Amino acid sequence: MQPGGNLQEVYSRLVSALNGLDSTGIKFALKEGIGYLTFCPSNLGTGMRVSCHMKIPLLAQQPNFEALCKSLGLQARGVDGEHTESKDGVYDISNIQRLGKTELDIIRDLAKAVQELIGKEQKLEQDAERASKAETPEKTEATEKTRD
Repeated sequence: MQPGGNLQEVYSRLVSALNGLDSTGIKFALKEGIGYLTFCPSNLGTGMRVSCHMKIPLLAQQPNFEALCKSLGLQARGVDGEHTESKDGVYDISNIQRLGKTELDIIRDLAKAVQELIGKEQKLEQDAERASKAETPEKTEATEKTRD
């Protein structure tokens, strides 16, 4: 984990760590065309789960949030892991597919999808701000009438 959202930098650290392990002679069970052997079948392929912690409280309240994430190839869950709830609108957003994609494809696709989520959250924030400003004059008029 690393703050700031620079997925390429995190990936470079991962590659360096794996190269370090490789130089010690430690090997991972790999089957060409299928990927690495893991305990969880959902991790077949690269076995690489890339995630970002995102504060998207307005977007997450939308009834189509899960469907939106799925359509973008994403999974949203609480920051404490699978089957946990969000805390203060912060979600762990990660790639669903690991099989049939390269590591770089996974990073690129996640970055693009995360940008889309950010744009949608920002639009909802702007809409809420406009709605709040539109209500303010009415409240002011009502307050003035009650004072008279």
